[in-house]
Amino acid sequence: MKDIYQKMQNIDAEKSLLGSILISPDTGIAIDEANQILQPIDFYRPQHREIYLAMLELFKENKPADNVTVVEQLNKRHKLEYVGGIAYITSLADCVPSAARLKYYAKIVKEKSTLRKLCNTAQSILDDCENNMDTGAILDKAEQGILDISKISDNDRIVEPVEVITKTYQELEERCNRQQEGRLSGINTGFTKLNEMTGGLQKNNLIIIGARPAMGKTSFALTLALNVALQKIAVAIFSLEMSKEQLTERLISIHGEINSNRMRNGTLNSDELNYIVDACTKLAEIPLFINDTSNISISQLRTKVRKLKREKNIELIIIDYLQLMCGTKSKGDFNRVQEISEISRELKLLAKELNITVIALSQLSRNVETRQSKKPMLSDLRESGAIEQDADIVAFLYRDEYYNEKTDDKRKTELIIAKHRSGDVGMIELKFKKQFCKFENYIKA
Repeated sequence: MKDIYQKMQNIDAEKSLLGSILISPDTGIAIDEANQILQPIDFYRPQHREIYLAMLELFKENKPADNVTVVEQLNKRHKLEYVGGIAYITSLADCVPSAARLKYYAKIVKEKSTLRKLCNTAQSILDDCENNMDTGAILDKAEQGILDISKISDNDRIVEPVEVITKTYQELEERCNRQQEGRLSGINTGFTKLNEMTGGLQKNNLIIIGARPAMGKTSFALTLALNVALQKIAVAIFSLEMSKEQLTERLISIHGEINSNRMRNGTLNSDELNYIVDACTKLAEIPLFINDTSNISISQLRTKVRKLKREKNIELIIIDYLQLMCGTKSKGDFNRVQEISEISRELKLLAKELNITVIALSQLSRNVETRQSKKPMLSDLRESGAIEQDADIVAFLYRDEYYNEKTDDKRKTELIIAKHRSGDVGMIELKFKKQFCKFENYIKA
């Protein structure tokens, strides 16, 4: 493996790149062009890495990077003799006739660096296999390693303020145009007031929907998923509690507005059977994917979601529900609070990594039942304050009918936005059609 690794380099390309910068008419532009392609770590020879770092320091100080200034900078850092002295710096400038092929040399250096990273990842996988590491953990680590290599890192590049400002203005302008055209900045949820408060489901967001049992959180999640999938936007549901057949029945009930109890009891009439055929035909055409793996771990979830992103371009995943997931470590390594904290953090990272929306349903603690007011609060999130910390939005479902038989409107459900990182908090009224397990916009009579 070591011999193969050493072959994955091109010293001449590294020297030509550094020489091209030194003789460039504008070394600042030359360094910026190189820095958009590679990073200092991409140089195979550590001496070349030190020379490039010296050039970057000069660039950041708005100074030219020629023979004299680079030598001086290396001398300040006590690295001049290490890289080969003045003679070696001079030889770099003499090894290329012009700076015209700078980008070409930079791409070669980057490609060789990528090959070395792949080689390191392969070696790491072999080591894990030899150490009898869990197969699922090896697969997840291997996939993550490949994804990390494939990403183009922009962290070291100097970004001018005008670049950030221009990009931000363009995004703001696009939002205004969408608003004027009646379009949302995010995905349409199908719920008018929720759209108004959030602008729709935003990419990179982790959204937590919390509720006590029997509040209808699964029904809300399925209604939302169906609303999105009917727009031909791919959605994946990970159900850790109900089977895919049970969820499909609910989806049929929601879409066809067919009584779920009659479906379960097999007491449907001919008209209702026709409605089921219509609903099934429509559901078969939409990009809605269901996975009912029980006790799924966060690493298994990541693997499945990445595959769905690659193959189906999903934009939304829904997890039912958070507390049924497993972390990556064994039970003896840490307690359940730490495990839930790890899961919530990984879900947020997954949303950011794949540029999707992640909605996770969450059970609430029994503290709700002991209070006079049964409306949920952020402190009711079970087992971890990290859930609140990681989430961009935390919302709670509350149906007064469950606690108060004399409530004014048994159809009304409150969706309480308790945390909203990028907007307002407040309460949204929804209508729950219990016989169909379906939520709708609430319209006061």
